[in-house]
Amino acid sequence: MYNLERVVMMGADFYEADDDFGRDLTREVPRIGIGENCVLQNVIIDKNVRIGDNVTITNEKQVKNRETALYSIRDGIVIIPKNTAIKSGTVI
Repeated sequence: MYNLERVVMMGADFYEADDDFGRDLTREVPRIGIGENCVLQNVIIDKNVRIGDNVTITNEKQVKNRETALYSIRDGIVIIPKNTAIKSGTVI
């Protein structure tokens, strides 16, 4: 189940094969795309992003601008840069 509101998602440059899934599990890296039970609001997701299960990205604190290693916030909109991996359970 997903709850996506006002989300722009760029997609991926490649497909993951079955071998890739096993390698991702051993490295504890989410698969390409959005995991299960995620809530995303006011988010721009760039290419090749990996979002784990049970991730919430809502900017609940209404931050206007911020820079971190995983994301940026511009005018209240969360931006996930290209090739970023967000671990399961993360709340932004």
